[in-house]
Amino acid sequence: MFKILSFYMDLTRWKPQKVLALEYLIDNPTAPQQEVADHAGVAQGTISNWYKEPGFVETFYDRYMVLYNSRLPSVLDAMVREAETGNVQAGRLVLEHSGKLQKNIVIKHESPFERFLKSTPIEADYEVVESEKPKTPSFTEQPLRVFKTGRDKKLEKRREAYKLRKRANAVGLKPMGVGRHNKSEYNEWTKELEKREALNG
Repeated sequence: MFKILSFYMDLTRWKPQKVLALEYLIDNPTAPQQEVADHAGVAQGTISNWYKEPGFVETFYDRYMVLYNSRLPSVLDAMVREAETGNVQAGRLVLEHSGKLQKNIVIKHESPFERFLKSTPIEADYEVVESEKPKTPSFTEQPLRVFKTGRDKKLEKRREAYKLRKRANAVGLKPMGVGRHNKSEYNEWTKELEKREALNG
């Protein structure tokens, strides 16, 4: 009821040409735009613009569905008359529409082996000995995998450098300069550090 009232409220705001185009489309839903435009007395571009309006399209669809549903009883009546004359296809459509005909038939086929399994109970003739059960490792026994991020690696290097500086200060050795050092320089410096630590030790 509300939908019908809102439809008529929409029509009161529309131009007469728009209402004429709508009524023509309801009776001829497949009509070309130029034909609708000629009937309504507007340009084809105007009809094309109205087709892009959601309100126009929705109202057209709603009105068409009302007309479509009003025609269904006469269509069904014609199908019943055709079915009574012996038209098998019409009879099938009538029965499907009324829910009296099932389209899909489910056929369940079992293989001989499946039937054998259902008819023969399977009895277990074995037992599980506790000592033969495989031991499941507990959480504490399983090794933990530690994944280090780039930040963790940087922090670790900083800690090592701090420890080396602290050891060097304790024995009066000048710390290595800032920046990268090659392996021979690093080895030479660490040997000197260990030598001094051994003397002071």
